[in-house]
Amino acid sequence: MNEKEFALLYVSYLSKSYPEARFEIAGDLTIKGSYKGNEFSHYLDNAFREYKMEPDSLDEVINRYVASSGSLYKESEPIDLSQIVPIIKPIDFLQDVNQLSKENGAEKEPSLVYENYNSQLIIVYAENTKVSIKYLTREDFSKLSIHKDSLRALAVKNLKAVLPEVQSRGGNGAYKF
Repeated sequence: MNEKEFALLYVSYLSKSYPEARFEIAGDLTIKGSYKGNEFSHYLDNAFREYKMEPDSLDEVINRYVASSGSLYKESEPIDLSQIVPIIKPIDFLQDVNQLSKENGAEKEPSLVYENYNSQLIIVYAENTKVSIKYLTREDFSKLSIHKDSLRALAVKNLKAVLPEVQSRGGNGAYKF
């Protein structure tokens, strides 16, 4: 299957999963979606790459990526405080998000909830859902019943509950985790 065929199939999965939305192919591996006056872009590069590595996993790959788009085409549900986690990102991540928002026709830049970690890294807060990671915006955060100064402790506690215990082995400069 080539890129165009993959995109056509991907659009059919999106249309079936989110019938109220409209989709069109905007490039070989780019799909534009619209829902309730909002425009979204789906970049299929990663999904196509996964499919090419394991062609027998076509349905699984597309279903997983389509499911992660659910928050775009459904009414939002209340944020689950027990699923808020910290994510370390390079500081230029904010510029990338803003640029992507502009390309998608957003009227204003997203106001993600984050804090500086050091001069090169930030901590971005997100809700870890069953199918995707949803970055918290200031608007999302204002609906929560917590103070900003307690966010990091809550997020780290939640992350520890999700991650398996990390163990290291080795020595003399060579370690295995």
